[in-house]
Formats: sequence, structure tokens, C-alpha cells
Amino acid sequence: MVPQTKPAAASLEDFTNFHGMLIAPSGATKCIDAFDGGSIIFMPSHYTQQNFRLFDVRTKAALTVATYYLLVILSLTGLSTLLGLTDFRVAREVSKDENDETKTNNNGKDPMFVSEYNAALKVEDYVLEHCKQYSQAKTIHLKRHFEYNFRLLGLEVVMLHYLCDQGKLHLVEVYHVNNVFLRNYVVPKVMSFIKMFRKHVLARFSGNNAVSQGDKKD
Repeated sequence: MVPQTKPAAASLEDFTNFHGMLIAPSGATKCIDAFDGGSIIFMPSHYTQQNFRLFDVRTKAALTVATYYLLVILSLTGLSTLLGLTDFRVAREVSKDENDETKTNNNGKDPMFVSEYNAALKVEDYVLEHCKQYSQAKTIHLKRHFEYNFRLLGLEVVMLHYLCDQGKLHLVEVYHVNNVFLRNYVVPKVMSFIKMFRKHVLARFSGNNAVSQGDKKD
């Protein structure tokens, strides 16, 4: 009997295309699988300590190939990349030395991460504490750093991969929409539709596990 080979893990290139919203299903599957057991937070730049937990989709079932491509289509980010109107600003692995420097420079009050392209794109310390609590971890560090500007939409996004000492990979995304109409009307409706699709449609195929913990509280 021929032993089955373990599928290759997602590469930096895979993640770059995945977050750039233009990738084949096989690559998207590898990227989604990488976050199994970790928290997945997708929040606007105006999040606060009081409301950021609302943007944690929590379970792997909440992010599937179906919901990923639904977001690609409805958000028009995939179209932006397809038309060559997306700037791939940053896509890199983060070294241990950089993480050590961040810990040394952080005073407990400043954000743990701030984009060099847009200061509105930042990650506060309490977000990472939430990720640690979710996976019952003691330490967490930045593993990968991605940034994009979807010019078709006036949408700037930072995607950060945080790896904890439990071996779980967490995804923290922060987005800022420069267009006021899109920010106040279009984006909320798109996100609400995806949440409804995940809760009522995917649940029929995946059972109760397709409903995130956040949805159960609704």
C-alpha cells in the first residue's frame, strides 16, 4: 500500500495571492487550512477595545473556500487585482530579531503594529491578548506581514499572521476604506450578507459547526 503524502503547506507566495484575492481553489484551501484552530479577525480600522471581538469569526468553519470566493466577488477586491489595480505593498516573513525589537520598544500603551503606509491600520495589544486567550497560549509573535491597496475601491488592508506557542496560526486583518460611501453603506451590507450566508446556508451543509461562536450569541 502506497503511503499518502502530506499536502504541502501554504507558501509565502500562496498567502500573498490569497490575501490579494486572486488564487486558485487549491491554493485557497491550503491557506484556509493553515488557520485551523486559530482566531480569524477581520475588522475596520475604527475598531475599539469594546467592540473588536465582534469581528472575530472564530472557527475555521466560518472561513471556507465558499465564503472566501463570495468575499472575493462581492467586495470587488478580486476584480481590482484582476484589472491590475491592486498594489501589493508588503509580503514578507518576519524575523525573530524584529519581534524581539518590537517587544523591547513597546511600552504597553502604543499599538503592537502600525502600518507605514496608513497609520489607521494598526493592531493594539489587547487584540493579541485575545488571540492568546483563544488558543490558551502564553506567547505570540508576528510570523508574516502583508499589505495591499485595492485602488479600484479605495481600500487599504493589512493582514498579519501571528503564531502562538501552541502552534496555532492567527489571522488579524485591519482594513480602511477611503471612500466614505463605500465605508458607511456598501462594506457593512457586504459583510452582513456574508454573515447571513455563512449562518443560514453553510449551516445546512456543515451542521452546527458551520455557525461561529459569535453567531450563536446573536
